[in-house]
Amino acid sequence: MSSLLLRQLRPEHRGSTQAHTECGREALRCHGADDELENDPDGSTPAIRVAAAVRDAPPHPGLRDAYRQCREIARRHYENFPVISFFLPKAELNALAAVYAFARSADDVADEGALPAAERHARLGAMEEKLGKVSSGAPSDNPVFLALCDALTRFEVPAALLSDLLKAFHMDVDHVQPRLFEDLLTYSRFSANPVGRIVLRVFRYRNDAMDELSDRICTGLQLANFWQDLSVDLPQGRVYLPVDEMEKAGYNDQRLRQYVIDEDFRRMMRRLIDRTEELFEEGKPLLRMVRGSLRLQLGATWLGGRKILELIRKADYDVLHHRPRIHTRHAVSMIPRILFPIS
Repeated sequence: MSSLLLRQLRPEHRGSTQAHTECGREALRCHGADDELENDPDGSTPAIRVAAAVRDAPPHPGLRDAYRQCREIARRHYENFPVISFFLPKAELNALAAVYAFARSADDVADEGALPAAERHARLGAMEEKLGKVSSGAPSDNPVFLALCDALTRFEVPAALLSDLLKAFHMDVDHVQPRLFEDLLTYSRFSANPVGRIVLRVFRYRNDAMDELSDRICTGLQLANFWQDLSVDLPQGRVYLPVDEMEKAGYNDQRLRQYVIDEDFRRMMRRLIDRTEELFEEGKPLLRMVRGSLRLQLGATWLGGRKILELIRKADYDVLHHRPRIHTRHAVSMIPRILFPIS
């Protein structure tokens, strides 16, 4: 990835205002409404005027179809999509579906084990290049990128957040067991935290303090997912247990490969669950700072992550032979806490 492309994606460079403006012009062309804008004397159009024009522009069949395809991708691969479809307004749902479709495409590339690592990196690099082009206003006949360009402009989402997601997929291609717990935090900074920040911007929250709280929750969710999926990832050669945590507990790789659950393993998992719960608690104030449908969705997500950790404890930390799952009875028991403020 070239340094020029990095500069284009960073908010302090073209990736914030001018790139949104150019992408917005392209979105307006998709809407058939680009003649509605008047240029400033220097020939530029402020991004805020472009975003407003995109929001007010009549729908265009090509863009509607692009969003429809993104929603279909989300429905096929994201089991909770029908649930969030019930909670979220259509415009916001479309934007998140476009982001999901983009991330899903990248995930498919990273997980394509039949391809050499170099080829997967090259394909992710091509997606990065395409992202840079469409966010700078280049036209695209790819429905995912067409919808994504519109979503970035409509909700003023920095393309750099999607670029960060691609960094995580590059890390997936070259997966190695983390040496330190902090390595997991670094990974989550790219794999999970950008998602929360994107969601906040789609719902028009732009606040540094809220971003930080969102990062805590998203990192907690990423770690909870790691612990939940240990029995699935281990046979595939993916180990997310930090080496230093294993050593502190007196556990070793040989016993891990033999799926040994002993007191050393439980001691290690207890400490990891404790640290993950701390992240959820640190991010909890965000639940009272958002409103409407986002509050419901965020509350459900926060409670779901905490529930996974609770189920791991109840299983006496045996996540090598069983994958804890949230069943209907668990979801029903969470409804009152989702509908009413969490203290």
